[in-house]
Amino acid sequence: MSLTITSSSVDPWQQVLQNTVREGVIADVSNCYQSILHIDVALGDTTFHTGSRIIVQCSSNLADDNYWTERQDFVTLVGTANVLGISNNPLNPGDVSIQLSNTTGFAAGAGNVSTILCLVVDSLDVTTSELVRVQSYILNTSLSIIDGVKYTHNSASLISNTAATFAVELPLGTLRARVLYDNTYTTAGASIYTRCRVTRVTSLS
Repeated sequence: MSLTITSSSVDPWQQVLQNTVREGVIADVSNCYQSILHIDVALGDTTFHTGSRIIVQCSSNLADDNYWTERQDFVTLVGTANVLGISNNPLNPGDVSIQLSNTTGFAAGAGNVSTILCLVVDSLDVTTSELVRVQSYILNTSLSIIDGVKYTHNSASLISNTAATFAVELPLGTLRARVLYDNTYTTAGASIYTRCRVTRVTSLS
């Protein structure tokens, strides 16, 4: 048996300010045997944050917005991020070393996933921000990441040490799906960055 599997962007990286909600783009999955939403989030500043709510919705109707059902509803990104400017000028595609003058909170192997999964926030085009995973560091000098970066980032770009990823499988029979990124869970906190992609299995042979 062979499968036809495709992936595409649903919501590119975008900042969601505190006390605002980002309504994600609706993904049509009506022709899918299986579909999965891949959701990425990160804290955008150093304000203490008591969480952001992520709501995954699916619909039984191709057009009518009165039929949204909550597939999954959870709170994430609790804590205080360390958000710093990178020293590379620039950080080039393929580079695996990110120069930092302060590595506090970026120490790999600390037993907390959010301390080693980080988001590089591009200063010129937020949609080219990217997740990186730290595997080692030199104190107050640099971070070594597992995979090289994909894009160029200048020294005005930031890196946040608090990020998370989620994969949510949609039930067979779902016609449409979307994500609501609710940053009004509490009245005070940090901005967040959010992204979503979808993978679709559309044929079996």
